[in-house]
Amino acid sequence: MSMVLLLVAGLFMRSLDAARKVDAGFGAAPAAMVWFGGPGNVAPDAMEANRDRLVRAVGQLPSVVSVGLISNLHLNWLGNQSSEITVPGVEPPPGRSTFDVDRAAIDTGFVPAAGLRVVAGRNLVLTDTDTIWRAALVNEAFAARFFPGRPTVGQRFWSGARQVEIVGVVNTAKIRSLGEEPRPFIYAPIEKGSGPNFLVARTTADPERLAADIVRKIREVTPEMFVMQSRSLAAHIGAMSYPLRMGAAALLAFALVALLMASIGLYGAVSYAVSQRSREVGIRLSLGAAPSTVVRLLLVGGLRLVAGGAVVGLVLALVVGKLLEGLLFGIKAFDPVTLVMVPAILIGVAVLAAYLPARRAGKIDLFKALKAE
Repeated sequence: MSMVLLLVAGLFMRSLDAARKVDAGFGAAPAAMVWFGGPGNVAPDAMEANRDRLVRAVGQLPSVVSVGLISNLHLNWLGNQSSEITVPGVEPPPGRSTFDVDRAAIDTGFVPAAGLRVVAGRNLVLTDTDTIWRAALVNEAFAARFFPGRPTVGQRFWSGARQVEIVGVVNTAKIRSLGEEPRPFIYAPIEKGSGPNFLVARTTADPERLAADIVRKIREVTPEMFVMQSRSLAAHIGAMSYPLRMGAAALLAFALVALLMASIGLYGAVSYAVSQRSREVGIRLSLGAAPSTVVRLLLVGGLRLVAGGAVVGLVLALVVGKLLEGLLFGIKAFDPVTLVMVPAILIGVAVLAAYLPARRAGKIDLFKALKAE
């Protein structure tokens, strides 16, 4: 059981390490994010005015480099927005007449605030936001999917009855999960009265402190709006690995308890063997056997108790790991590092647990041992 729990915990910890190293494609620079909304009975023009006033107020805070809005921030648990589009010259999947592509609405400040990079064309400008979906940005995955080998900027696609021109291409960010393959994405101009919204502010200072400052600014400038979440953008991205962290922590705790119990059991078994074989030990020592030889004899006997269980445990651990492979990130169940480290740790603890009582046998009082028998 110790082997099974330790190996599975090791796989989850390795998955967590792999998740932490993933480039999300945004949020590399310090930034704060605030998820906010407003009452549903506010007129679209009033909602837009409130948003603009808030963005200006946040932009004036010390240390803020840039600030922007997005209707649905990447890597959240709320679900995703998408649009049915058609692309001239590109056939939709069998049985469909359109492509279903993820999208979000942004203002002109979101790209620099979130740390996205414009790799072709330009960012959205204020005149684009007045066109109601006549211009848009797409990511590199969109360009590769629909316009391979061709310049993407200037191309057009249809969203319902609207023809949309691509004015810029940005790098591909993670949209739904850290482990996803590159996913086509559309950044459309934000619409009047849309909400709720995510505000992202890039900073040169502590992003957590800035998030708190933004919440206070919202209550000051637009008291009718309400805040649902505020934290650093790094914490927002890191939350995607929360299930891995919880799984690794729980499994590691159980594994350590199981390992402790197994070590105590092995210690007790070897101690009992020493007490039962005290006469044999005494005879061996009287015949000139070195204490180290006696210690080695008892140590090997103790480790034999471990060997069989370790082999069975390793096989079971591999089976369990394979069943849980869908929950792992960035590694397979047969991860070489884990398969080497976990048995090594288990064997090391077993050797120590068996060695301590076996060492006492080498220091046994010869005459007391023979007399006791």
